[in-house]
Amino acid sequence: MAIALCTLAGHFMLGAAFGGVGFIWIAVVAAASFFTGWELAFALLMACLLLQNAFIAAVIPLIDDSTHFSILLGTGFAVTALLALIYGPAWLKMRRELPAESETLLRWMTYFFIVVLGYTALGTMSVSLTSTLVYARIYFTGALMLIIGVALGFRLSFGYVLGVIRILAVMLTLWAVCEYCFTYGLYDVFHIVEFFNLKYTSLSNTLAFASIDEVIEAGTNSYLNLSGQFGLDIELLRLMGPNLHPISYAYALAFCGLLCFIDKRPILTWLCVVLILLIGAKGPLLKTLLSIALALFYGRTRNPRWVLMALGSFLGIFVITGVIYGIASEDYHVVGLLGGLHGFMENPLGHGVGSGGNMSSAGMTANFQLFQGYGADFALESGIGVMLYQIGIGAIAFFILYWKIWKSVWDATFFFATQPRLIVVPVVLAFLIFNGIFQEEVFSPVGWGLWLLFSGMILAWRWQGERGKLPLTI
Repeated sequence: MAIALCTLAGHFMLGAAFGGVGFIWIAVVAAASFFTGWELAFALLMACLLLQNAFIAAVIPLIDDSTHFSILLGTGFAVTALLALIYGPAWLKMRRELPAESETLLRWMTYFFIVVLGYTALGTMSVSLTSTLVYARIYFTGALMLIIGVALGFRLSFGYVLGVIRILAVMLTLWAVCEYCFTYGLYDVFHIVEFFNLKYTSLSNTLAFASIDEVIEAGTNSYLNLSGQFGLDIELLRLMGPNLHPISYAYALAFCGLLCFIDKRPILTWLCVVLILLIGAKGPLLKTLLSIALALFYGRTRNPRWVLMALGSFLGIFVITGVIYGIASEDYHVVGLLGGLHGFMENPLGHGVGSGGNMSSAGMTANFQLFQGYGADFALESGIGVMLYQIGIGAIAFFILYWKIWKSVWDATFFFATQPRLIVVPVVLAFLIFNGIFQEEVFSPVGWGLWLLFSGMILAWRWQGERGKLPLTI
């Protein structure tokens, strides 16, 4: 982890001063890790995904060209793609020695890649190249993370992976303490105002924020971020964490907290849960509590069918309640979902990757208050709604791939009888896809990306165990 952090520091300093030169440095280290130790690759990827924006904010004084800032924002995907390219062939090399489900996953992943590439080409004809590339990156990230996870799972131990996560959990909780107790000092040291101005000023001709006070005011929202007439009057500072985004921070805490729960580290687990509760991010909070509850339930009963029934019942109630509440309160998430469904019914073939969505050029300038009153004419907020709007019937390839992944992970968790808490992983994967009905952040690298990475490792560990070559104790 120390080497990974130093590598990232060098990359971001070089990138801030010289742009793309920083990627040469990180590529050399990543390539070297293939020969010196695959452990570094995992630590590098995790540190990059969870700490990238804090690194960028720290080196802002070195940035004299705004394009360098934009280049650095792409570090997470660049590292993901680089590691998939370096380590992914390990999965392909072993595919003939692995169970049939490995071949099935590779085949459906190929279909999904083809679909995304085709709809990316379609998107470039109707929307800006930036919007298209942003969403193409989102779709590719999940599959690339699974590839990396499987490849690294052949070489990394269960204990090492959890050890890295514990270190990151400590770092995330320490950041929260500093952000609560020394808000102004932390934001000043990490140049938070300058970071957000570089990130958002391009959308208008004025600065996004003039002072730290404005950043704090913008980050103080109604608790649980309930929009519409049922919004709560309770206002709390939503911690941004090193991600510099409260929802991404909550997803990172959920991942670290749940893996600490699997590792039976109660203090770190509940510290993460408390922080998610303070942030008030509904999706990560429900996901974490549901996973812990069902894992404890399974630990007592050891009956997978009961867990599956409880999970299905909760998810059904969750979706029905969310839709009813959203329609009644004109919640942004349901308004965006309906916009996506209407767009899909009007054009089932899809509008192209990059059309619609919060991060598209249309979404960046959308009038959400107007949409609350009259409805959205394109998909927003909802990850599933945006996907249906963009790739239409091509989403079938995604749903089949995701089902294949979930079924394989569900079966794999029962292979390790001494670790019943691993059932957390398929529970999370199921929750994510249903939460994607309401939330677009589900498909972010710290949303589904981290869980597909760990899912790939679980599959690799199981496949090795079935071949009698399990090099670790689980």
